[in-house]
Amino acid sequence: MKHILLFAGLVAISTVGAQAHIGWDLATCTQKYGQEVKPLTRGNAGEVHYFTVGDMGLTVTLRNDKVKKIVYRKMSGQTFSSEEIDILQKKNQADILGWEGIEWLQTLSNPESGTQIWLLNRQGVTGFQSFITNQATSPDRPAYVFVIRTWDQISVDREAAMQDKLDKMRNL
Repeated sequence: MKHILLFAGLVAISTVGAQAHIGWDLATCTQKYGQEVKPLTRGNAGEVHYFTVGDMGLTVTLRNDKVKKIVYRKMSGQTFSSEEIDILQKKNQADILGWEGIEWLQTLSNPESGTQIWLLNRQGVTGFQSFITNQATSPDRPAYVFVIRTWDQISVDREAAMQDKLDKMRNL
């Protein structure tokens, strides 16, 4: 039992080290995580920057020079524990004035797909969403990602996905 608790604690600590924060700028991300691991991409949803921290890949989307979305991916393909999710949610909300100390509410859990969604509400206003999902392209290679994004980024992501499809069709 002690070994399980020790292992869970070590995993949680390694995850804590791998985080960008909602609201950071690119200079802060680079200062914390070093140089990007591949060139940035500019898309309809914003500038996407790529970092690696330990066994974690981070994809950070900036709009108006601020982090609006963070995608966490374990290089091992393993899913995130509930403790790791809790740490990432709390660390991100703590940096944003007025959002610290509020509980994330789970709104959806689909055991078949592994998808879970949480919302962070303050005084009746939804400010943030987080979710975990398996983005595997084949059943034998899981690819779990944990995403935290601002509420306004959700609509930007949806519109950007439609625009990306149109752009791709134009280039055929």
